Amino acid sequence: MKSLEIIKCISDRSYGTIYKSKLLGVLCTIKKIDVGHNKFFKREQLSYIFLIDIINQIKKGMYYLHDMHMVHRDLKLDNILIDI
Repeated sequence: MKSLEIIKCISDRSYGTIYKSKLLGVLCTIKKIDVGHNKFFKREQLSYIFLIDIINQIKKGMYYLHDMHMVHRDLKLDNILIDI
């Protein structure tokens, strides 16, 4: 439960929302980025400005976690949730 204790100490609302399933005992944190869906990225050519904005949002989230002395450990495209 150390992960839960660490996540509870994150007070920045821009980090995301904590969802917990009592049935499965699963903990998931979601950071909302209003930019589109992965399928959108595959079929559309995106401007560099748009892509830089997405990268900056991810960078800000990583800086925040590092400031809280946390490491993501599994940052990859599959773990970046994008809302349409």
